Amino acid sequence: MKSIQKAMRRTKKLISNDLRCEIETWLPFSFSNEVIGKYDEAALMGTELLVSTKRGFLHFVGGEIRRLLDGQFFGISAHERSWFFFQRVSRWSGRIVQFGFEDHRAARPTQVIKRLSPGCHQIDFLGTDLYVTDTYNNRLFVYSMVGGIPKKRVEYYPGGKLANGRESSNYAHMNSIWRSGSDIYVLFHNETRKTGQNSEIVRLDANHEIAERISTNASNAHNVVRVNDDFLYCDSLNGKLIHGDSVVYESEYFTRGLAVTPDLVLLGASEYGARETRDTLAGGVTVLDRGFNFRHFIPTPGMVQDIRAVNPVDYALSNLTPEPCHSETDRLKELSS
Repeated sequence: MKSIQKAMRRTKKLISNDLRCEIETWLPFSFSNEVIGKYDEAALMGTELLVSTKRGFLHFVGGEIRRLLDGQFFGISAHERSWFFFQRVSRWSGRIVQFGFEDHRAARPTQVIKRLSPGCHQIDFLGTDLYVTDTYNNRLFVYSMVGGIPKKRVEYYPGGKLANGRESSNYAHMNSIWRSGSDIYVLFHNETRKTGQNSEIVRLDANHEIAERISTNASNAHNVVRVNDDFLYCDSLNGKLIHGDSVVYESEYFTRGLAVTPDLVLLGASEYGARETRDTLAGGVTVLDRGFNFRHFIPTPGMVQDIRAVNPVDYALSNLTPEPCHSETDRLKELSS
């Protein structure tokens, strides 16, 4: 009887928290910019970071770690002078928030997309279009920008639609996206620990259908970008960073989140545990030089989900690759002409 009562109290608390968070999406909000920690600014060589964690959205600047918002966060990307991030609002939904910087201080957060799946992971701008990996549904959302605000455009299912949700045989846990020239790459995590199937880097064609599946030896992988002609990605479950066919860094942490600047590689590190405990686990940012040599580790209060360099430049952002890119909006115009 006591165990039943305890379960009922826990369920009531979870539902109450979810309802409160859902209500908050209808209310104005602002960044707290609360300083929750310090770090050695020299270790980052002046690099400014945005870091999504399961216990807050963080801004690393001037030796300070500032928590902008409480909650669970994932994908981060930029378009022109604006930045965007995904926030898991509750077990039922998520949203995209747009904001800017004023004198190195995050400001003017505005909710621009709501009622997304709570399982969205990485986001990125490819040209002028915002791509959102709706991981739990095997789906890519593509939003065009109208008046500086993303509007829903179209959706694609590279791995096919799911007949039985996340228990479907074709569920890929597609969690990352990156573009090189006209090629779009997504990362199929494949829930290796559960299925025994290694993760894959998947190249999509112009219709966002699978053109090539590149097998890896990685398990539960995240992130993909090409550095010096070879793919760089996280073999997350094994705590490794892979470049081409080589393990270039290995740690005791779950690796997820990747930024690449002219001088540094910033790698997310997280303690790993059962899903029901993950809100309580810690993480950090591993700072490597471009030769993948360890420089520094900066702890964070929660598991790291994604990392982006605000400056000087982040080559892991698709629009900052040297190849030209046409947006999905432009591509559809070309097809109809």
